Amino acid sequence: MASITVTPADVRPLQGAQLARAIVNEVCNVGDSVYVDGYSGDLPTIKMTAGAALATSNALGLIVSGPVDRPGATALVVGDVVDVQTGGRMAGCSGGSAGGFVWVSDTAGDIADAVGTKSCIIGEMLTPTILLIRPMQTVRSA
Repeated sequence: MASITVTPADVRPLQGAQLARAIVNEVCNVGDSVYVDGYSGDLPTIKMTAGAALATSNALGLIVSGPVDRPGATALVVGDVVDVQTGGRMAGCSGGSAGGFVWVSDTAGDIADAVGTKSCIIGEMLTPTILLIRPMQTVRSA
């Protein structure tokens, strides 16, 4: 399994992207793959996906914005309010193959070109740099 590189400074949602506002619940970066681990008020809280366990492999999407109170920041801390792209095209990737599926990696927050221990598809590479995000848990067994 090879990781697909996501460059935080280059990450941006493209026209038609679906976004969800969320609160960061662990230190992470723009471009990380995340799952919902709880909520605060009317917003979900998020942590980095990890394909080694079923509970942490069910991806919501990828973080595509810095915190609303620190625009342009790519390093995120607990409590930051960010946008997560849950569907549509996203720029900022490299190392993928056009037409290839993209999976949750066993490495926290990373995405890969092959399935991790637990099977969750993040989406499909449309070009080597454009990812079509469409998360889907393919196996729901322990």
